[in-house]
Amino acid sequence: MSNLDFFALYFNNLNGAIPTEIGMVESLTHLHLGGNNLEHTIPTEIGAMENIETLLLNDNALHGAIPTEIGMIESLTSLSLFNNSLHGMIPTEIGMVETLQLLLLHNNTLNSTIPTEVGLLSNLTRFQIFSNSIYGTIPTEVGRLQNLERALNLSSTFLTGTVPTELG
Repeated sequence: MSNLDFFALYFNNLNGAIPTEIGMVESLTHLHLGGNNLEHTIPTEIGAMENIETLLLNDNALHGAIPTEIGMIESLTSLSLFNNSLHGMIPTEIGMVETLQLLLLHNNTLNSTIPTEVGLLSNLTRFQIFSNSIYGTIPTEVGRLQNLERALNLSSTFLTGTVPTELG
């Protein structure tokens, strides 16, 4: 499987952990494991997947923090982690993934502020973090996301303050 570039097992009844060995499949560009009952944490080895473009792990029972190693994946365009039990913060390292277009983290138990580094994601077209315990103010840097044409959903959180004029 060293030449495998597309791996999809979405909407089955798989359980257990995502194998750490997945990070050794260097040719993989698309990993779709959403809609299962996968548990445990997201393996940090995912950060070694240099060619991964779409990482869809939504609709599982994953818990723990979003690995900071995701910030090392320079080719990532779509990160879908919604409908899990992920907690902790949105890693600031996410701002290093300049190719990211889709960032879907909604319906988890994330409890942090929105990192200002999100404003570095100039290719982002869709950013959804609703239904989390996100708190603090909306960073003005979010207003710099000029390509947000499909969705910006920060609903059902604990955000306070004013709406930045940059979003107008």
